[in-house]
Amino acid sequence: PSQTDMAGPQWQLGQSYWDFVDEEHIVTQVKDKLGIIDVKTRQFKALEGLPYTSFAQVRCDGQNIAFIGGSSNMPAQVAVYNMVSKTLVCLRKCLDMDMSPFEGYISEPQHIEFPTTGERTAFLYYYAPVNERYDKCKSGEILPPLIVRSHGGPTSCARKNLNLRYQFWTSRGFAIADVNYGGSTGYGREYRNRLKAKEEGKCGYWGIVDVDDCCKAAEFLVAEGKAHPKQLIITGGSAGGFTTLASLCFRKTFSCGASYYGVSDLEALAKDTHKFESRYLDSLVGPYPEAKKVYQERSSITYPERFSAPLILFQGIEDKVVPPNQARTMFEALKKKGIYSKLVEYEGEAHGFRQAKNMTNALSQEYEFYCQVISGGFLTESKEGVGQESKEGETSIVNGLKAKIQSVGNADVHQEASDTFGSFLPSQLAKVNNIKANTMLEDSEKREQIKAVFQDMQTAIEKLETLCLSAIASDDNKPQ
Repeated sequence: PSQTDMAGPQWQLGQSYWDFVDEEHIVTQVKDKLGIIDVKTRQFKALEGLPYTSFAQVRCDGQNIAFIGGSSNMPAQVAVYNMVSKTLVCLRKCLDMDMSPFEGYISEPQHIEFPTTGERTAFLYYYAPVNERYDKCKSGEILPPLIVRSHGGPTSCARKNLNLRYQFWTSRGFAIADVNYGGSTGYGREYRNRLKAKEEGKCGYWGIVDVDDCCKAAEFLVAEGKAHPKQLIITGGSAGGFTTLASLCFRKTFSCGASYYGVSDLEALAKDTHKFESRYLDSLVGPYPEAKKVYQERSSITYPERFSAPLILFQGIEDKVVPPNQARTMFEALKKKGIYSKLVEYEGEAHGFRQAKNMTNALSQEYEFYCQVISGGFLTESKEGVGQESKEGETSIVNGLKAKIQSVGNADVHQEASDTFGSFLPSQLAKVNNIKANTMLEDSEKREQIKAVFQDMQTAIEKLETLCLSAIASDDNKPQ
């Protein structure tokens, strides 16, 4: 038998990974090919000429095969293949756009098997940085920061479909490791069951196998010269967020991380999870409440003191699966310990973001956060030149202006000062950090962009100073 899966976990109703052609033949996907299995001979024959490497919602009427197909350089599309005429018709694309202008920016995934704990191996898709405008990406002259992604489920899997979010990162100099840790579907039953308890009533391995494999993936890519050893990042959402938080809590492999509505409290998840996943954790963690201690021991929220790396948390206010209080409690614990962290919450979002503006904002905030951590420190304009580091991040002019503001009783001035010093200037400094950390830019481009940012900062300070002086003059002219 083949050590692969021909279906995925049934986390949604109406999934179809295979279908009967007739009584003796089944159409299904084996690895990255769609083909026909002869029930009698158990032989698989791939259909030739299909440009896809992943298939979903497979349906067959005996002559036509309908499916959703995708690949690493092609947006997913609904297509129909006629087995008689051997013709393929695309009915609709999820993204109807010409991809040719982006050919120099698309990173093709490399499927890698790597060693992990217990003398076993695991799998990942590696996306190298690609940007045709930047020669160092082509030559491999520099080691890129690496983003290790832990998928959700946790029994889902990473696929090599075109993912524009990944291309966002790789076109900006980051490498990505999309890890199919033990327990993922796609590699056969033994692999799929690595997270499960070996015996009924015993404890499973979620929070152990997945964490080990993600850490080993990063270490392997560093050893292979595919990642910077001091710029390792981990991210994931939901169950992937659990793995992210556990990796940052119980290991010291990563420099920072990002959790999207991640599970930090397994016990709360076991108590409050929705009916569709009821008792799901019994096999992945252990029977509850009998294994209550194990749930607590594997929950990162139990050990906030073990965190040492910066962390950004993204959370939907309406999330019923992972309530916002988990992210808030984690954020407050990290802040109390003095660890650089950030909590970003979105109104109207639940478990998984749906609104385009919020998805875009989250990606932008995540990028800024990574750049801040990688660059290490805020920047100011000094006599030595644009982009020099400064611990204070403020000039004597700014300090003098703050002193003037303290002497003014005008509420409008204090509100403007609060907006400028509390929000605008820090956001501009973050932009400078991003520019400095952007490996896609030449030094001359960095200087020009940083100058523009500092000009905006100077304009804001001058505006505030004018408002402050006007208020002082107004106070001086008041009758005594």
